[in-house]
Amino acid sequence: VTPPSVSISGSYSAVCDNAPTPLTLTGNGAATYDWNSGAGTGTTFVDTPIASQTYTVVGTDTFGCSDTSDIITVIVNTSPNAAIISLDTTVFCAGDSVALQSSFATGNVWFQNNSSTFVTSQNYSTTVSGSFNVVVTNSSNCSDTSNTIAVTVHPKPIAQIAALDTTVFCSGDSVALQSSSVAGNIWFYNDTATALTSQFILISKGGAYKSVVTNSFGCSGTSNSITVVV
Repeated sequence: VTPPSVSISGSYSAVCDNAPTPLTLTGNGAATYDWNSGAGTGTTFVDTPIASQTYTVVGTDTFGCSDTSDIITVIVNTSPNAAIISLDTTVFCAGDSVALQSSFATGNVWFQNNSSTFVTSQNYSTTVSGSFNVVVTNSSNCSDTSNTIAVTVHPKPIAQIAALDTTVFCSGDSVALQSSSVAGNIWFYNDTATALTSQFILISKGGAYKSVVTNSFGCSGTSNSITVVV
């Protein structure tokens, strides 16, 4: 009696450990099968390896003769563990920025609001609001998506001041200056802060005047300067 010639067929390409993939192996050339010394019986064997694994099958024909297949090796590659951190505060005023950093020096693609930015460096700098993360792909072509960091950028107030009359006048007269903001003003005289915080101020002394306006987010804007000549 000629012994059987047992083989294994099926798809067993390399996979990534963070994306377990079921594989189906089929024994050929015998009547009954014993997979991996008792791991399973039957013509087909289904497994979802989470680490690299070898498979063999012992096939027995109707005469009781057996043969062992060649060893099949399924490679399970290690995936990157992607993570990002911010290198400074993620809540700031327009005109500032924050740098985000990936845990990997290479293999990065940065995303803003789930859309690729096509930036691949380890650090990513942004000046706008949004949700940011990175997808890292390693040399085994395994990928992982990082945590998400939300960045909030608050607007700066637009500060402007205006004179309500001529700014060149004689001693004893005055002129009113008005800020464009009802609240949040600090008036400056010759670049020195004063105690004046109202929207309107009355000026009788020559010099350069401006207002720095701070909004509810803590963001500030500096107005134009008006020179008063007495």
